[in-house]
Amino acid sequence: MTLVARAATPERGQLDASPTLFAVMAAINAAGYNADIASQNNSPLRDAIRKELAGKNIPCLPALQQFYRLHRADDATAELSQYISFALSVDGPPSFALKGRTVDAPPDVAALDGFSALMMRFYHEADVEELWKRSQPAFEAAIERYHEPVADAVLQVNGFLRNETSGTSARWFQIYVDLLGAPNQIQTRSYGRDYFVVITPSAEPRIFDVRHAYLHYLLDPMATRHEEVIMHTRGLADHAQRAPSLDQSFKSDYLLLVTESLIKAIEARMDKKPAVANDAMKQGYILTAFFAEQVQAYLKQEQAMRFFYPTMIAAIDLKREDARLAGIEFAAQAPVRREKDTGAGRSALCRSESGRRPRALFEVAGADRRSGGARAGLLRAGADRGARKESGDGGAVVPEDAGVQAGPADQSVDAGVSGPPVGCGRRQERGHQTLQGGPGGRGRVPRGS
Repeated sequence: MTLVARAATPERGQLDASPTLFAVMAAINAAGYNADIASQNNSPLRDAIRKELAGKNIPCLPALQQFYRLHRADDATAELSQYISFALSVDGPPSFALKGRTVDAPPDVAALDGFSALMMRFYHEADVEELWKRSQPAFEAAIERYHEPVADAVLQVNGFLRNETSGTSARWFQIYVDLLGAPNQIQTRSYGRDYFVVITPSAEPRIFDVRHAYLHYLLDPMATRHEEVIMHTRGLADHAQRAPSLDQSFKSDYLLLVTESLIKAIEARMDKKPAVANDAMKQGYILTAFFAEQVQAYLKQEQAMRFFYPTMIAAIDLKREDARLAGIEFAAQAPVRREKDTGAGRSALCRSESGRRPRALFEVAGADRRSGGARAGLLRAGADRGARKESGDGGAVVPEDAGVQAGPADQSVDAGVSGPPVGCGRRQERGHQTLQGGPGGRGRVPRGS
């Protein structure tokens, strides 16, 4: 058997698997994490790793199990969330030390005091490094499944926003595939300048959710930059308070609500589904109709969204929007996504003969790896293509029927499809989290106040 070890400082791809997250998830599976263990959407790797660990003599396991019991959360999604936060906040194995100062740790990570020491022992005693190496084919297959559609989604967003990526930005958008967590989960974090998306197995790739997260990654800083102007319109938030299906995070964070409204309008336009924007208004995303109109104006001009954004925000007419919102009958319940089950595949734990290379989001599947400059050129080309596709030759007028009608709520909202994950918080320097589990498993946990 030949095993190829990863480099001490492995190259980080924007679509990848994390050895740190893998180790943490292996530990909690061994300690008693059984969420949705019977679901057919689980990766076969989860069962294979659990069986491998059950057959090992792991001296620290009783202490690990006791720690897990003492830190149980109210629901399975929140329980998984705290360990994902931990994995994203620490250095890789074998130390599992916090990346920054203890006082700067997210609250849910600070609550796991003592877990790093247990992880150091578990990583050594369970020989997690060998399990990680043998799991590479399963991760490669999962990443391959996501690579092309995610790259297309990123190019679509960059094209729509006319966003040029030079490859030298200090900010980083990172997607991790997690095969040991309960299925149908997508969680996002914004820690400092890094924006993370963690995806667990699902019947269909969660491309819509990844695209939604990428829109937040690009638009959240714009809202923060223009916070003073946006907050002058905060009086409209009173309408959101009477929307029974709107998550409390949006009711308490007006900038987040404004960004989410803009994203709903952009998604409706990109997908050519104006009814989605209508439904968003009924759910309490109170500026979606306004932004749907502004998106039409944006597509008729040539500026990138980051330059058009202040003009768009300045155009908010409080009296007009107040009158529009007075006529909205908000929906009593938010639509819920129903996940499909798929039959489990073959066992995914095997002997790996070669290392798996990380993927850049903008690399064409199967092609030679591009340099950063070449990838940036591909992004710029995608931006040009997207802009032409949306506005037509020479910026043609967008059809008027792309707008949003404000009126009484109709009952045609598809109850089988939920909205995307709750948007990541706007204050990047503090770090925010968003959670979405299976049906009904949604919530947002801000880091700090």
